[in-house]
Amino acid sequence: MTTLQTVFTSSAETSATERKPSYPYVVDNDARLYDLIDLLRTTKLGAELLEDAEKSGVRIQTDVLRGSHGCYSSEQNTVRLNAGDSFDRQVVTLAHELRHAQQYQRGLQLDAFLDKPKDYLHSQWMIEADANVVSCLVAWDLNSQGNNKPMQAYAEENDHIFTPFAAEAEKGGIQSGSAQRAAFYGWFTDMYIRNAYEKNYLRNFDFKNRRASSEERKDAMRRSVSLTDNIAKVCLIDNKQYLSAQEATAFFAKPEMNSVQHETYWAIFRNLRDAKGYGFMVDPAEVMKKEGDLTIRDSYCYDIQRPSLRQRQTQAAAKIAAHKEKQSSSVLTAALIAKQKNMLGK
Repeated sequence: MTTLQTVFTSSAETSATERKPSYPYVVDNDARLYDLIDLLRTTKLGAELLEDAEKSGVRIQTDVLRGSHGCYSSEQNTVRLNAGDSFDRQVVTLAHELRHAQQYQRGLQLDAFLDKPKDYLHSQWMIEADANVVSCLVAWDLNSQGNNKPMQAYAEENDHIFTPFAAEAEKGGIQSGSAQRAAFYGWFTDMYIRNAYEKNYLRNFDFKNRRASSEERKDAMRRSVSLTDNIAKVCLIDNKQYLSAQEATAFFAKPEMNSVQHETYWAIFRNLRDAKGYGFMVDPAEVMKKEGDLTIRDSYCYDIQRPSLRQRQTQAAAKIAAHKEKQSSSVLTAALIAKQKNMLGK
């Protein structure tokens, strides 16, 4: 057999003996995705997510995404992962996005065009918080197996979610559900992400509104959606609801859960006015009171002014200069003391 024949024979044998993918709906036969899926399947919750996704034919692929680690499209039934992310970040994202697919499979009601604004916002925040609960659980499970890299990759960006989760998990809170609740509540402490999802809601509404027929517009912003019904369908781990209807009702009744940015408030008012024909002379406060009683969030309570790079550099330079001055003073003081001792010795 010639060298060339040996090379071709070896390649053919490698191809023939190549492992079969453990998930049938991977787009473009991406080997990296097979590795991600195999790793996720080693966790209890990950295996459940993949089993449910396979039953529903959810496709998984990588893509170039801007400002996002991943996304799930219910219309296309497809999970997309950011191709530029690390392997460890992608595996946590895959769990997160498969959770969204599972949420829709369980009958989640969510439509930016049909739903009443507050109903949509509450449900949108809820499903994101729940998907982050899943990210924490999967990362924690992988860490218990000796692989702490996905946990570190997730916690690096989401300390406000993972730290309270881990504190409860270390006390056995996964079994009681307190760890899941801590992560769920932790999601809401980041007002920047809340603001981003408000903008996303307005974009989704505008997108559907531009394409809606006159008949379809008659149903806009009219559907009432029970948050507790969605909670019962979504916030489940091992078929056990970790957030009860009573807890959810109390949490979402808080004033901060019923407030939105100034821009969001007025955009919602304009959409309601146009969709329901209130007219231009109507009192905005009366409309918003009637349509869910959303209020304007006091931005100064939540918008933390983060210093710019130049400001941080200036602050660092000042600290370095102060440290050097302190060291110089210490050296000078020590020299003076030594000199005094020498003079006394003489």
